[in-house]
Amino acid sequence: MITAIGIELSTDTETASVAVAGRPEGAWRAEVNLVYYGPDGGAVAAVTAAYADPGCCGTWCDPAQVAGLLGDLRSEGVWLHELGAVEVAAASYVFKAAVRARRVKTSGHEALKAAMQYAMRRPLASAFAFERRKVAADMAPLNAAAFAVFGLQVNEGGDSPGVFMIGAGGGEAALTARGRLSEQETADLVAAVYKKTRAGLRRPG
Repeated sequence: MITAIGIELSTDTETASVAVAGRPEGAWRAEVNLVYYGPDGGAVAAVTAAYADPGCCGTWCDPAQVAGLLGDLRSEGVWLHELGAVEVAAASYVFKAAVRARRVKTSGHEALKAAMQYAMRRPLASAFAFERRKVAADMAPLNAAAFAVFGLQVNEGGDSPGVFMIGAGGGEAALTARGRLSEQETADLVAAVYKKTRAGLRRPG
């Protein structure tokens, strides 16, 4: 099963959101789960863990919002697709249309539910994106989910370079060495996110 990751930081850059989208084999509806919502220091470990899934095709992000993480993500061997303004607008539209048509199922994470409840549009590239600042909730979970769903759709449509099987390559040791997390905290986070990635995208019963 192909999966795609979306990542976004809150406007104060203190909180990170990492979402994973996928479509279980035989399912007509995609699913997107917020697999990490917490301090920005754990964002790279969370993405590295989700990227370890053999079917993961990469990570989609708005580079202006996660600029401080780009170097660390690249150093872990994560394939990044940095979205331009038109693609951010396209991702917002694709996600909105998919939710309305019930073509995507979102996780029950409270942060994602709040973001969807308070979502507002802002003009972007002759279209719209989700407002980040003038809202009552953190919009990072919503943008991360939208980017993940957009990445999944692009790959399913055959318009991307395809599924990349590049290994993360020592992500846990590198993160610990940089002092972002303790060795045990990193191991626990990687294990938890990988477990969520595998268990959250259910196969039809």
